[in-house]
Amino acid sequence: MKTIARELTHNEDSFLNNKKYLIMDRDATFRKAIRNFLRNEGVRPVRLPP
Repeated sequence: MKTIARELTHNEDSFLNNKKYLIMDRDATFRKAIRNFLRNEGVRPVRLPP
């Protein structure tokens, strides 16, 4: 999953390029390491309430 997050943020034409937020559910796929990676790339992960 980290590879996918990297590809979503690192390219000039990537999906999350110049985005501030990513709304996500609480699936285990979006573990803390992925959320921290997104924060380091300037994208704030927002988790939906349970």
